[in-house]
Amino acid sequence: MYRASDFPLRWQPVTDLIRDRVCVDPTLHHHDGNWYLFVNVSESGGSTSEELFLFVSDQLTGPFRPHPANPIISDVRRSRPAGRLFEYHGRLIRPAQDCAASYGSAIVFSEVLELSPQRYREQPLARLDGSWSKTLDGCHTYSAISSLEVFDARGKVPAGMRQIPIVHASVAERSNEREIPLVSIIMVVGEDVVRLDQAIDDVLAQGFCDHEIILVCNDAAAVAMDVGRYVVDRPDRIRIVPVASRSQAHMYDAAMAQARGRYLAWYDMRYRWVEQHLEVCIDRLERDAALGMVHAQLLAPASSSDLFGQPLARARVPQRVVDCYAALLLWQTHPVLAAVVVRRSATQAVGCFDARFACLAHSERDYWLRIATIADIGEITSGHVTPVAPRSRQDISDTVMWGSRRMLIEKHADTRRGSALRRRAVNALDADQTLQHAARVGYWRSVAAFALSLRRHPWQLRGWCDMLRGLFRLPMTNKGRLQ
Repeated sequence: MYRASDFPLRWQPVTDLIRDRVCVDPTLHHHDGNWYLFVNVSESGGSTSEELFLFVSDQLTGPFRPHPANPIISDVRRSRPAGRLFEYHGRLIRPAQDCAASYGSAIVFSEVLELSPQRYREQPLARLDGSWSKTLDGCHTYSAISSLEVFDARGKVPAGMRQIPIVHASVAERSNEREIPLVSIIMVVGEDVVRLDQAIDDVLAQGFCDHEIILVCNDAAAVAMDVGRYVVDRPDRIRIVPVASRSQAHMYDAAMAQARGRYLAWYDMRYRWVEQHLEVCIDRLERDAALGMVHAQLLAPASSSDLFGQPLARARVPQRVVDCYAALLLWQTHPVLAAVVVRRSATQAVGCFDARFACLAHSERDYWLRIATIADIGEITSGHVTPVAPRSRQDISDTVMWGSRRMLIEKHADTRRGSALRRRAVNALDADQTLQHAARVGYWRSVAAFALSLRRHPWQLRGWCDMLRGLFRLPMTNKGRLQ
């Protein structure tokens, strides 16, 4: 909870109403002397759109206790809050999102029949979607006060509607005015803390300074000794989060739960950021509300000396990917975690990282895919991140790695967008597997295997052609093996 010190520009934190839960769209309502907090909760890393929980308190600042009827709604069509509760002709109405088809596809209005610290009951009354305009395909939030009604919609602005211009100040001009950091930078600290000092110095050297650093580790005492001098200088901006689990996916989740910034960035000690990387990424996110995430390109080590440490040209701003979801699922783009900046609201909407994948990179890609279903993803075409250490390979076999990637495809094949791309994604997977096999057994033996497979399975002509096209683009050594 925040209190406005200079509405609507400055806000000061008051208290945490709920801790240690993944919650989205909290909505407060005062009724018969009690404060009620409606919020969707992700249980065990599940969806944040399926179950509505209710918490009760005698005071606005808490403590809030769980309602005995939790979850009070278990229906993806009308659980997630879509605005404040309001009265209409003496009836208490609660707007909720219908997320069955997609996030925020429609608003369902339900009448609250019973609301007390022991009981809750409601019934659906009406529905508002984007059918009133041909250019809209969804409605997300509704709010009403006095004679004013406001709702947001998804799609193109209908013809004839007046648009209100919004002027953004630059991120750099506002960075020193905030008491709450604008961006939270997450660092996962392993057993080797040799590069930790250099990593923090690298972040502090950024031209953008409105950030906090969250260090996630298993041994908090060792990390505290190593970064003690930084914590003394910036006690409110460098925090250590101890986590018992060694799973990096769980570490990411723990850090995101502690983050306070509007945006999240991950610093990987195997990479270094080009100067102004954060400022350029966040400036783009601030200027385009449709973007939920931006990612930069990697600098080749050979050319990193030319650009590293030099100011980044502002003309080279991110360019939106036409279909970022397809590019991710078909392995046409490869966002590295160290080059990604996301809105925290997007991470709250999609929930936790999926730790079931055997390959961490697939868990990360699954997370970007889930963000791509609710927001656009921008790509910075210039290099912002340079590798300084070889990327360590997870101790898993090729069979397990390819199985993990196939699991990713099958998971998203159940979605509306993923089902249309399933065949192409499987073909891309088969092509990559075949290319790896060709690099080991020889080029011409792989081509012969293609010809034999095509003879046996002629209906897979398109897939085999894609694979052959990839093979012929690769250079060969004198011994007939792929470089």
